[in-house]
Amino acid sequence: MNERSIFLDALDRTDPAARRAYLDAACGADAELRARVDSLLAAHDRAGGFLETPAAPPQSVLSKPSSAVTVVAAAPASRSSPKVRVTDSSQRAFSDETTALLRRRLVWVATVTVCPMILALFPTLHLAFLDLRIACLVVCLTCVGLLHALRTPTRRQLRLLELFMFGSVIVQMTVMPAALMLERARANDFPTVIMDGYFIQGVWVLVIISYGMLIPNTWQRALVLLLPAGLAPYASTYLLGLYEPKVREAYDALHHGTPFPVVLVAVAEALFYSHILNVSRWELYRAKKFGQYRLQEKLGSGGMGEVYRAEHELLKRSCAIKLIRPGIDADPAAIARFEQEVRATAQLTHWNTVEVYDYGRTDQGVFYYVMELLRGQNLDELVRRSGPLPPGRVVYLLAQVCAALREAHGQGLIHRDIKPANIFAATRGGAFDVAKLLDFGLVSHTTGGTSDGEKGVISGSPAYMAPEQGTPGAPTDARTDLYALGGVGYFLLTGRSPFDGATIFDQIAAHRHAAIVPPSQRIPGVPADLEAVLLRCLAKSPADRYPDAGSLRKALSACRCAAEWDAEKAAAWWAAHETEPEEPAPAPTPGPATMHREPSVATVKVRF
Repeated sequence: MNERSIFLDALDRTDPAARRAYLDAACGADAELRARVDSLLAAHDRAGGFLETPAAPPQSVLSKPSSAVTVVAAAPASRSSPKVRVTDSSQRAFSDETTALLRRRLVWVATVTVCPMILALFPTLHLAFLDLRIACLVVCLTCVGLLHALRTPTRRQLRLLELFMFGSVIVQMTVMPAALMLERARANDFPTVIMDGYFIQGVWVLVIISYGMLIPNTWQRALVLLLPAGLAPYASTYLLGLYEPKVREAYDALHHGTPFPVVLVAVAEALFYSHILNVSRWELYRAKKFGQYRLQEKLGSGGMGEVYRAEHELLKRSCAIKLIRPGIDADPAAIARFEQEVRATAQLTHWNTVEVYDYGRTDQGVFYYVMELLRGQNLDELVRRSGPLPPGRVVYLLAQVCAALREAHGQGLIHRDIKPANIFAATRGGAFDVAKLLDFGLVSHTTGGTSDGEKGVISGSPAYMAPEQGTPGAPTDARTDLYALGGVGYFLLTGRSPFDGATIFDQIAAHRHAAIVPPSQRIPGVPADLEAVLLRCLAKSPADRYPDAGSLRKALSACRCAAEWDAEKAAAWWAAHETEPEEPAPAPTPGPATMHREPSVATVKVRF
């Protein structure tokens, strides 16, 4: 095991004696390795924990996101006392982002520069500057090739390419007009000499302004580069005047002895642009950071917030972050209640429940929590892309969800929003069709067997809402989740929810009063024993349903089709479908097993 793995495993052992025993076994006789790991652990403790702590107490997490630090082990001064340097990981990550942006900008600049250079070659093949043009073009093309060839270029390498690219443009656009100035000055064409001088200044102004706006820089570095650049055209004109007195004579004859320092003004503007853009990027970067997590791309949105792909800055581990912003549907009281539920959910450890890593609240009032990033498809996507599932696979997935619900219900947590979109068929650790129960956003506690949800409020997904859940003030319990899970099974078998309705209120009313159409009447081939299990889950009265998730799991496992799907078949299916598109596929062609789009599968909240 390497130093990092031992360090992370040691963090999981909070008991000092257990940690020492683990380190003794993991490090063995390697005293230097043991010293480095001990130093990392000590730095972690001094920094207040630079790794996230799942389900941390609210007073330590929710008040303010912890400051992010990176621990870098330096070469030890001795075998017993290695040095450890603690640096700000925010600055480091911002620097990495700047490097990536610099590479993209240089590719763009190179493309914009090379194309005109190539086009300008053909009508001027007879001119004396052909060698210079070709040399500058070769430099730019070499820079383009290196930008594409270097997979992970360093900042130093990119800065060198930056200088070569801009330098080649400046050389070409300065040397050529300067040579023309000498030629025309000797021919006493003084007005054209002055125009050539202005052209040189214009080229420098264009390059300086473009550099300030396009290339990410601090204003200090930009000043070091641009100030000499701003003086260069005046210095070149002065040197031309020393080399050829007629150049100086041209300026004196037309009273252009002291030209306006337009290039230096351009330097000032470029410094301003560089500073403003750099500060804006930093502020945007900070706005997209949540604790030690960096937002990347938006994955979707739900009833109470948005979900983004993110990365832990230190571990470089991908994860998903859900943001819940205060608003019309998320008042401060609801947010406070949600924080409490997330803390409770974070205690769930079952393999089939999505793992919550961390949570917190920003200074702007944005509450967020961090969970594992899953690879696969939620069941809604799975059915809409591939059609109704075979009965054995339905049992295989539902039984896993039952295991997750058994733990949650045992801790007094009722999910209240079970639907196909909140169950994920994931690939984890080499296993396939691993059911993951997601989004405990409407979770409620049970007191005396019934939930303590908000009074006078209906919350949930109408397509899968139990009759009691659609009745304001009616008590709900674990059997409410089993009803919804039966509805999910119905959808997996038939491709449609148990009840139709033009509006959400029609759907809620149908759950309470309408007779359900058995799955076998929707699609042929549904096993009778599995149908009986699902219809018992969908009973109107909670007393007629299975009493708990464990009982439902036993009933599912007893179905004869349960043996028709296993881990090997799941692996084979995913191997055959691993090239599925990321976006939802179009609905299948209508037929006996056609998909049916419900009017509402979204999570809603209705106050009475």
